[in-house]
Amino acid sequence: MTLVKFHRPSFYKNFGQHDFGKSFFNEQMNRQKPLVNILENNEGFAIELAAPGLEKSDFSLKVDKNLLIVSAQKEQTSETNYKLREFDFGEFERKFELPNSADTENIEALYEDGILSVKVGKKAEAQPRVIDIH
Repeated sequence: MTLVKFHRPSFYKNFGQHDFGKSFFNEQMNRQKPLVNILENNEGFAIELAAPGLEKSDFSLKVDKNLLIVSAQKEQTSETNYKLREFDFGEFERKFELPNSADTENIEALYEDGILSVKVGKKAEAQPRVIDIH
């Protein structure tokens, strides 16, 4: 059995000995993006983003050519003096390059239970078809 040493990010080392100012947290939070699952079936594609704590109105979806851009921005209402804050999606942007088979006119989005689900249909010519044998 081989043991692999876990390397914690540098901001965990010597906790309490750093100057945890606003710039430190803003720098760490700007790098945080929601985790994503991407699924494909015969009808299309499904993108699931884990983004708890947001409202439906916080999200923005745009399509630019073959690029799907999902972003969110949430206003921070209170200034709480956290010493460490690992989860917070105040603002993020994710870009997904859509394949040529994606139908950008057929996109639906639903935000429920902290998951943003985006469904992108496939063009009719990209879907499998059954051929009758005579």
